Amino acid sequence: MPYISQSSIERIKEADLLTVVRHWVDLKKSGANYVGKSPWNENEKTPSFYVIPAKNMFKDHSTGKGGIGAINFAMQKQGVDFIEAVKIVAGIVNERIEYDEHTNDEEYKKLVEEKELLYKINEAAARKFSEQLDKALKASLEKENEVHAAVKEITKRNFTPETITAFELGYAPDQWQYITDLVGDKNRQPAMDLGLITEKDGRTYDTFRHRFIYPIHDHQGRVVAFGGRALDRLTEGDQKGYKEPKYINSHESKIYLKSYVLYGLHHAAEAIRKAGYCYLMEGYTDVVSMHQAGYNVSVATCGTALTETQCVLLRKYCSKVVLFRDGDEAGQKATLRDIDLLVANGFDVAVVPMPVFEDGRKVDPDDLTRMWKPVEVIKPEKKQVQKKAAKSNKRKPKKS
Repeated sequence: MPYISQSSIERIKEADLLTVVRHWVDLKKSGANYVGKSPWNENEKTPSFYVIPAKNMFKDHSTGKGGIGAINFAMQKQGVDFIEAVKIVAGIVNERIEYDEHTNDEEYKKLVEEKELLYKINEAAARKFSEQLDKALKASLEKENEVHAAVKEITKRNFTPETITAFELGYAPDQWQYITDLVGDKNRQPAMDLGLITEKDGRTYDTFRHRFIYPIHDHQGRVVAFGGRALDRLTEGDQKGYKEPKYINSHESKIYLKSYVLYGLHHAAEAIRKAGYCYLMEGYTDVVSMHQAGYNVSVATCGTALTETQCVLLRKYCSKVVLFRDGDEAGQKATLRDIDLLVANGFDVAVVPMPVFEDGRKVDPDDLTRMWKPVEVIKPEKKQVQKKAAKSNKRKPKKS
């Protein structure tokens, strides 16, 4: 029999609670929350049903019913099981359901086991990258005149040992077969599916070589992908002038859908929930630097484009977003796109204005964390400031 795919279930779990509740209940805004008459008590005169978007929670004080998430609400409202609720929610939010065609439960179990294997391979790779960074640090301490490129990167970013450990930062050695040998022949194909290994002209080799590694976690803290930043000779170019890309990232897989992940969310989730707002950054280094500077409500899109699904995910934790993008043209264009998308999803929005260096170079968030405290640039508590910032950034830039 066909089963709803796990990826579909994960997507539908992120459905906006407000959208689903409004399918049955007339809600009115009450501060940061929403209130309406109980969907379980037809005779109710005074509204006692509340939706708390920042916590992705609903509570009906007249019946005592309540819970977290759109699927949970649909189960209680319609009196159906989990799978039926998934189908109902999918219909409301217009999310296409994908099925895995299985003839029996054993095949479905096999699919789950395949995904677990992918998680384990990524976790093993993350540990090995971390070990390699430790070796580089120790080697540089022993040989003061020979500082490893990865250590130079750490020094440049001012990353502390605590930060390195917290974000599981690592180093991919300058070897063609390091991870390839680690996974062996048995797990070579799964590693290729994850993007850890590349195949070309009939030969396989490590995708990440001589790069500073940023493991990418999902909101549950599982390693789903990697980002690798080029080091020294790769950015300077070889004798023929060839330069490696500044960043390379894992491609999408059964456990990694780029548009569904926010870098750093597994670290920031509780802090964002308590604060009621987050800083939305552009890159890995921005988030790591912000957390190290004490601003642990920072997350980043895996790329420049914010997606609808990422907005829905964020809505579970907060109702305010402070955009803190790079100061270059691409970053500013992304900011303008983000404002429209965030406002459409019910967020209050503020923008951190990015200054320019004396030499004309555009400042990025990583620069700011090393110069002054970014939270002093803009305080997101005042809605008036947020709306003004959003309006000012919607204006088209003047032609030079």
